[in-house]
Amino acid sequence: AEVRAALGLPGPLTPEAAHLLTSKDAMKAVLLGAGIDTARWTVARDRAELDLGGLNYPVVAKPVGGTGSLGVVFARDRGRLEAALDASFAHAGPAGVLVEEFIEGTELSIDCMVTGGAVHVLLARERHKTWTPDGLEATCHGTVAPADLPGAVRAAMEAQARAIARAFGVTDGPLLIQAIRDPGDRLVVLEVAGRIGGGPGASRVVELSTGFGYVAASIDQQLGRPVRVTRHDDDGVYGAANIYAGEGVFHEIRGMDAACRDGLISEYYVYRTPGERIGPRISGRSRVTAFAIRGRDRADLKARMQAVMDRVEITDPEGRSILRRDIGLHLSL
Repeated sequence: AEVRAALGLPGPLTPEAAHLLTSKDAMKAVLLGAGIDTARWTVARDRAELDLGGLNYPVVAKPVGGTGSLGVVFARDRGRLEAALDASFAHAGPAGVLVEEFIEGTELSIDCMVTGGAVHVLLARERHKTWTPDGLEATCHGTVAPADLPGAVRAAMEAQARAIARAFGVTDGPLLIQAIRDPGDRLVVLEVAGRIGGGPGASRVVELSTGFGYVAASIDQQLGRPVRVTRHDDDGVYGAANIYAGEGVFHEIRGMDAACRDGLISEYYVYRTPGERIGPRISGRSRVTAFAIRGRDRADLKARMQAVMDRVEITDPEGRSILRRDIGLHLSL
């Protein structure tokens, strides 16, 4: 954004907006100032500076400038937090670590497109997570869309999205909102980003579910071209699924081409290179492949996910399976 501004090039975000949307501390301050519901938080540049100031456990710690869930840890008490903080500070850099109260509920990814100041909520996706055995970290193994939300929550989501765009000065471009719907139907905003979400969840599922060319429109906005949001919603249920490998050396994926031929999925994406070592920790780095999948309803989606998992295999160079069948939408739907 700074380079664009210096060179007089078009682009949807000003340097100021880009900073607010990437620094979690600044982001939370904007949300609070705009009256948008967000979890209480504090920030520390090192362990000695950390003062929770009356925050209630459980809490989540995350690097102020981090992305991709790196260094994000969960703690139910002070002892657990102290034991986990090294992981957050290791990824934090000089900006430090943000610690916020954990909100119980359904986590949502809300995909929006802003055009000429008008905010279009394209899709709300439920995030499904897998927790590490110690209960300290979680990774998103898939999303399901559209999220099943009552009308009042949808109306609140639309109003919240408009308020967020105004607060951050976003008049054009994609807008990703991460929120929690708590048991009382309160929407609590966790984070906001001026980009399309990662993986097939945001890009392909939004396009398949709404018929709107999300990626192409975002590129047009980067080039200063006008964008018009049109949509023709599909009545199916979509999943964006990640498949994981356990510890070992990745060699080959089998069965995904057959899943495409049989119409279970239309395409898939490979994230790892043959010969790459997969570590023991469940994280984005142990995701080997991902795909979007459609069902008539949630029961059909679950059956199709199970059919994919029944035929896919991930092996090491000796032909041994390293596929993690204990993680995925086939279990959490």
